[in-house]
Order: sequence, then C-alpha cells, then structure tokens
Amino acid sequence: MRPLTYIIALVMLAVLFVAVNLMAGLFLRHARIDLTERALYTLSAGTARILAQIDEPIKLQFYFSRKLATDYPLQRAHGQRVADLLDEMAARANGRLTIELIDPAPFSDSEDDALGRGLVAQPIAENEVLYFGLVGSNLIGSVETIAFFAPERRDYLEYDLARLIYNLAHPEKPHLGILSNLPLDTGAGGIGAALRGQSQAFLMYNELIDRFAVDFIAPDVKQIPATVDVLLLAHPRPLSVAQNYAIDQFVMRGGRVIAFIDPQSEVSLTAGENGEPLRGATEQSNMVDLMRAWGVAMDGTQIIADRARAQKVAVGQDLRRPLSDYILWLALIGDDVDDKDVVTAGIERLHLGTVGRLVPLADATTQFQPLVWASNDAGLLPRDFVLSAPSPDALLQSFMPLDERLVIAARLSGRINSSFAH
Repeated sequence: MRPLTYIIALVMLAVLFVAVNLMAGLFLRHARIDLTERALYTLSAGTARILAQIDEPIKLQFYFSRKLATDYPLQRAHGQRVADLLDEMAARANGRLTIELIDPAPFSDSEDDALGRGLVAQPIAENEVLYFGLVGSNLIGSVETIAFFAPERRDYLEYDLARLIYNLAHPEKPHLGILSNLPLDTGAGGIGAALRGQSQAFLMYNELIDRFAVDFIAPDVKQIPATVDVLLLAHPRPLSVAQNYAIDQFVMRGGRVIAFIDPQSEVSLTAGENGEPLRGATEQSNMVDLMRAWGVAMDGTQIIADRARAQKVAVGQDLRRPLSDYILWLALIGDDVDDKDVVTAGIERLHLGTVGRLVPLADATTQFQPLVWASNDAGLLPRDFVLSAPSPDALLQSFMPLDERLVIAARLSGRINSSFAH
C-alpha cells in the first residue's frame, strides 16, 4: 500500500500545482513581486501616476541587438533590465502602452529604421555595432527617442523612461517664461544684428525653443502670466518692486523658478555690436530680496577662484610662453557635481567663469541641496580686484583657499515665505 500512497500523494501535488498556477493566472495576472536588492523594478509613485493617466495609446519600440549582446554580459544584463522595466510599465498602463522589441540585423530594414530615427550605433567589435535605444510615438505623430541607453545613466533609467512617456502623453509643450538681460534669441550683436539678418541665437536658446513654448516676459510686467509653467531668470537686470512682487506671487502660487545670477557677467561685455559691451546690459545680477525670502544669498562682491580647476590660458603675444592657470575660469569635473541628482548626473565636465558663491541662510524655511561645487582648493577674491584686470599670476599670488566646498549651484525646495509678508 505504501507505493500506492506515494503515487496518490504525487498526483495530489501535481493537481495542487496546476490549480495554484491556474488561480494565479486568473487572479494575480497583474501582481508582481520585486525581490531585487535595490527594488529595481518597483515603480515610484510619480511614474505610476504618469502611467495611470495616459489617455491615448502610446507605442514604444525598443531597439536592442539582443543576439549580439549575448557575448557581452554588461550590455546583456542592462538590456534585460530595460526590457523588464518596460514590461512592468506596460502592465501598469491599463492597456494604453504597447512595447515592441526589435533586434536590428546588419543591413536590414530595421537597422535603417533605427538610424533614420536617430538611434546611435555603438561599435563593440570589428564590423559589429550594438543598437540599444528606444523610439516612442503617439497617435498624433509626436516622436520621442532615447538614442542609446548609456551605462552612466543606469540609475536614472526609470526617470528617463517616465519622462519620455510623459512627453508623449502630454504632447503640448510646457510654457517657459524668460526674464533676461541677455540677447538669448539674437545672440551676439543683439537687435542690431537681428535687423541686418545676421543674428544667431545662443545655443541654449535653441535647445529651449525645441523643448518649451517660450514667452519673453515684458520688463514692466506686474504679473507673471498664468500660462507660464516655469520662469527662467537668466542674468536679469535689477528688478523693480513690481517685478519682485510678480515673481514673488508666481512662486507663492506654486510656480517653479530657474535662476542664473552672476557677480560678473562676461557675456554681457562681449555680446554687443562688434564684440563690444551689450548696450543697456548690466554686468552683475542679484536678487537680494527674493533670495532672502527663499533662504539663500550670494555675495555679489566676491568671485570664486579655484586653483585645482583653473583653465589654462595664453598670456601675451609670445606663443612659446607656457600657458598660465586662470583661476577665475573653472573646468569642473565629475566629483564637483552631484551625480545622484537627475539634473547633474552624467556631467563629466562643466566650464564656468567668474561665478559667485551660494550660501543657505540660517533662518531659511527651505531645504538647500547643493548641485555643483568648487574643488577643495578654492577661495574667494574681491570683485573690485578682479575688475582691475590683474594678470593670472597676480590672481594666483592673491589667492587663499578656504577650508570648505563653495557651492555654485543648488536646488531650493520646501515652504517659502513671501518677501512682501508684513
């Protein structure tokens, strides 16, 4: 009887196994458990919200040279992670997100499509290239791409995918309001060059109009238009009381601000006619009252000097003379930026000149998150001394490092008090 008992037990186990799988298929079709150490496939609340709010179908075409990547463990593992995360997103999108996996064979139509859509072919061996990118499209013909899933952005994979999907789900461009003292849209020469048909917009401006609906804010503005989603303050002139109030109220309504302020703008000195100073421009920008309410300050009388990150410049006409360290022009490297933040992650080199130092105020109600720092061998020089045009060697002789990392860029978040509160 014992063998018969074993047989019955095995049959019962088999029936139980099939039953459990059938029930899982019926009731747990969309249930997933993430057992990875860093919860790699657990979507954030923000991503889940984006996926749940997709109204129209979106198609994602994942181009990955899967067969070729078989011999390359890092690419294969990263490719599998992308595929798994895309599947997870599709499962959370209520049927409005479809995924197509494409393995472009050499000299095939799919390879032509990949190249035609702006994907990057990465050489990995002689006569072999790897495709590893994504093309997304919606019903109205909008297209978004990730040309190549760069390994250095591995930690930001969910963010990059969520942003692409959000852009396709909301094809209308967000509105960017600009208040600036610089000729961003005409470039060097300003309006005069534009009237002669010789204007060439700043590269940054070309990027902005590609991604945003851009509106310049009038100098006499008393209220930031309600259509503006983000306000860019790019080296603004000294703000009037009315402008301060308009910006203050925009922030109090929940508006977001990106501010570039400068203790000494070198661009304004060369952006006019024939490389002359720009007419009507100011060399310095600061927003003392607003920034005090936001919990941060910049001392406009001081300029950061950095001996370890100084750029090399030629001095005089003697080409045989060795290049000198110009400690006011900085060539920042990876350790000088926050590689954990989506804004600064992936920046390998950042060139800046005559920049100021940001300091959080002791009574601030906001959180101060540094994004870019000077090196450990940096200090401050008086602006008046810098304007006297000392030589690079004279700057070095006056240099004294401070025992701290000087913050050049930061993010402010949290509760903000109005600068007009009584």
